[in-house]
Amino acid sequence: MRKRITLCLAVGLLLAMNSTSYADDSYIKKLYQYEQWGGSTQTNYLRLIEDWIPDFPAYGTTNWISLNREALKRGDLSHYAFLASNLTSQVTLRFIETASVIDAHEMLMWFFEHCSAIQPFQTGESIGVFLGDHCYGGYPIGLTNGLFFVRNNMFITITSGSSVYEIAQKIDQQLLDISIKPTPIEPPPVIASEAKQPSAEPETAKPQPPSPKTEPSPSSPPITSIEAETDKTNPSRLWLYLSIGVLLCAIVFLVLKRTQSK
Repeated sequence: MRKRITLCLAVGLLLAMNSTSYADDSYIKKLYQYEQWGGSTQTNYLRLIEDWIPDFPAYGTTNWISLNREALKRGDLSHYAFLASNLTSQVTLRFIETASVIDAHEMLMWFFEHCSAIQPFQTGESIGVFLGDHCYGGYPIGLTNGLFFVRNNMFITITSGSSVYEIAQKIDQQLLDISIKPTPIEPPPVIASEAKQPSAEPETAKPQPPSPKTEPSPSSPPITSIEAETDKTNPSRLWLYLSIGVLLCAIVFLVLKRTQSK
């Protein structure tokens, strides 16, 4: 009986000492060598993540236990609990959307600071897990039942009774796709004063298209050269020309005869 009491006191004292140490922010950051990686990322992101809603169908979600369907304000904790088709126990997903990359890293340190588990947590690389910009694994040691990581300005924790690595990979890929997607550039609004004004210069006359050729009507065909020549050989006009010629010859004859008589 005394041995049991002594063992309980020792465990309680150990937990009390650990909780006192972990309350020190500077101690946690030194424990995780935060100054060497705080604010650094694996990729140069083009944008921050805003109003992210997880793609639960991609995780094989079958039943909901608790969820928050509303998009929370930046800095609030989103909490989801659900069952997935490839897991036998409940999956708990928590994430916080922060204002910047460094804020997400500070949130990770805050989480570790207020965690009662024995620390430091194992790094993701040590258990073959590669997620986000920085990743850590929870307990049991060597398993992937609990994972904590940061990607861009997001802090994510996901836990279950079995491995959550596959779901965590899908979550991380979704966040990465959003982070490297270029921000769409919208055209600037047109201001009324900047609207195009009519030009004061006279407009040059636009060339007119050529008028279509009019075909002669079949009822009134044009006068051809042959018809014109035929018109000149009219008999009445020939007699007129002949009479004038005879008159002129008579006048010339009379004039010549009178001149000779003198």
